[in-house]
Amino acid sequence: MNFQKWFIRIEQAIRDAEIKFGRGKGIDKRKFAIELINAIVDIPILPEFLEEKIIGLLVDFAVDIFNRKFGKRWIDVMPAGQVQFIDSKGKVQTDSYNGA
Repeated sequence: MNFQKWFIRIEQAIRDAEIKFGRGKGIDKRKFAIELINAIVDIPILPEFLEEKIIGLLVDFAVDIFNRKFGKRWIDVMPAGQVQFIDSKGKVQTDSYNGA
């Protein structure tokens, strides 16, 4: 298992959720990030519900680090790039956004 890829996916998913949902709506952002990561990364030996719990803890941990290091408005210091999201058919899509 490549943990570097996991951390990159988690960071991207959190950033994407923040951009998609904006300030507030933490539950929606968290759920979105978990679904996005879970759609891309799989832990083959675990049942789906445990996989979601582990991903959720990693998302919570990463958001806490972002908030402590950069403050609650950490998204404002992110550069321009692309956002991934899951469309209504369950497929991962990509869109561009403007950064700080």
